[in-house]
Amino acid sequence: MSPTIEDGDLALVEPGVEPQDGKVCFATFPGEDGDRVVKRFRRLPDGTILLESDNRDHPTLALNDRTGAGVRIYRVTWLVKPEP
Repeated sequence: MSPTIEDGDLALVEPGVEPQDGKVCFATFPGEDGDRVVKRFRRLPDGTILLESDNRDHPTLALNDRTGAGVRIYRVTWLVKPEP
């Protein structure tokens, strides 16, 4: 699958809106220099959350109770592609 989000695209994030399976999300990781990623949200039956990239060159992140501590995930409700 080719990437759906490219450099320069704008994403509207609504903190109070739950992420939906298969939809684009924005995640922030804890720490002073915490990472921020835009990926697809997937929730497995066992509760594991996968943050998947449309671009296969970027790894999928698997979050569980231990690895997901402090991670905040927000649903992207709108993507804007600026005009050239």
